[in-house]
Amino acid sequence: FPSHDRQGVELEKAGFLKEDILGIQQLDKFRYIIDSIQKIERETIDIYNLPYDDKKVYEYFCNGWNGDVFHFGSTGLTGYCKMLQPRDINDLIAGIALYRPGAMESNFHNEYVLRSRKFIQSQEGKVDIEYFEGCEELTKDTLGLLVYQEQIMRICQELAGFSLEEADNIRKGMGKKKQEIIDKYGKEFLDRAVKNGYSEEGMNHLWNAMKEFAKYAFNRSHAAAYSITGYISQWLKVHYPLHYWTCSFSFIPTGRRDEKIPAYISEIHQTGDIKMLPPDINKSGDGFTPDFNTNSIY
Repeated sequence: FPSHDRQGVELEKAGFLKEDILGIQQLDKFRYIIDSIQKIERETIDIYNLPYDDKKVYEYFCNGWNGDVFHFGSTGLTGYCKMLQPRDINDLIAGIALYRPGAMESNFHNEYVLRSRKFIQSQEGKVDIEYFEGCEELTKDTLGLLVYQEQIMRICQELAGFSLEEADNIRKGMGKKKQEIIDKYGKEFLDRAVKNGYSEEGMNHLWNAMKEFAKYAFNRSHAAAYSITGYISQWLKVHYPLHYWTCSFSFIPTGRRDEKIPAYISEIHQTGDIKMLPPDINKSGDGFTPDFNTNSIY
């Protein structure tokens, strides 16, 4: 097939299920770190049952200490984390979904930051967040913004009573800008929602907003998986820094060492007291070697 998108369309028409299977090196890093902790600390870490309310982990994200953190380690997302000041896992998920070309072109990423700051102020009784009619519970996690494809589907289901299949058709039609599908369901959405007690003006406003947002709406389950993986990375860095950084240095591709090593060392100096030492013929291994007695890496 000439393109990835075309391949997906043709497979779906033929009745096949298309899946994108990613090989993620981060999982190898997790195994490296977990094995190291088990060997040295005699502790067994279950990375998939961590608490997601660790304040120090979010402090690292807020400060931009994202070195070698899955997906958040890029320069762009590091800068966005410093703007966003994530308070919980929902902020991280929203950050992944919003820091993308389409959403950024429409300034949604900055709008979320502004609303987040207003929300924090509202806890002190100063400012409140405006929600689309009937959507406060459905968009509470994104501060009234439509960010995820799943939100479009739930609005169609809960406000207008569409089936899950119909809601998915609407999502696809909006996302792919298929005007015939948008027109087909638009009047039906308005009629059904008004019949369910919502105002015509409010539902017109909501439908038009959904059409615009759906062009850039991201899959929340995808963003959540990436954010949780990033959170696990940061949690391991916060609680087991020597194991974490030894792994990070060991996995740097040869061609990127001049770029990555100084950046990682800079963060280490900002966040802890790990000493970076030159090779020692008596203590070094064949790569980066931790010394847990002196909290050092050779």
